[in-house]
Amino acid sequence: NVYMQCAGFNSDIDRQIKVKNKPGFQAVLNQIMVYQNLNVSSLCEAACISRDTFYSLENGGNVGRQILCQIILALELSLDESEKFLEMKGLHLNENDILDVLFIECVKNKCTAEMYKEILRNRNNK
Repeated sequence: NVYMQCAGFNSDIDRQIKVKNKPGFQAVLNQIMVYQNLNVSSLCEAACISRDTFYSLENGGNVGRQILCQIILALELSLDESEKFLEMKGLHLNENDILDVLFIECVKNKCTAEMYKEILRNRNNK
C-alpha cells in the first residue's frame, strides 16, 4: 500500500486520518516518488505531463483533475490510494460522474496515463 506507507499511515487508517499534522500533498508525492525510485523525468514521461506542469504542482500550484489522474495512473496507485491522493487536493471521486467512472475503471484495470488520455480524447470526439 504505497500511498499509506509514504503518507505515514499505519493499518489503523481511521485514527491516522484524524491526525492534524499529516504530510502535505507535495511531501506525499515526493515520498511516493522516492519509494518507487522515480525521478521527475520518468514520472513526467509516464504521466504524459510536462516538467513545467510537475514543478507547478510541486510548488503548490493548481493543476487540473485530469493531470492529477494521469499522475495517479503513472504512480500505479490503488483505487483507495487514488481517492486519498485526490482528497489531499480537495477532490473526490463521484460514481455518478462519467469522467470519474472512466478514471476508476482505468485505475482498476491498471491503464497507463497515455491510455487514459486516449480514452478521454475518444470520448470527447463523439
